Amino acid sequence: MSHIDVAIASGAVRFLEHQPEELRVRRVGLNVAVSPLRARLAVSIGGDVVNGGYRYTRVWSREDGQWQVVGGHVSEVSE
Repeated sequence: MSHIDVAIASGAVRFLEHQPEELRVRRVGLNVAVSPLRARLAVSIGGDVVNGGYRYTRVWSREDGQWQVVGGHVSEVSE
């Protein structure tokens, strides 16, 4: 489990709002896909709320018939 997963599971980080603005999915093969996403977020981090626009890239892999995220990146984008 990643540090962010632990923080979310503990409640230290909570997503208050997630508004997708752009989503594309590109299959790279039978069992791999890449999905870039732009979204507006409101996130509570230790009680402080952070708002902004972010770009995500997620790499998905299908293993044993289930799709799961195996890699990714997120960056804040300027307004």
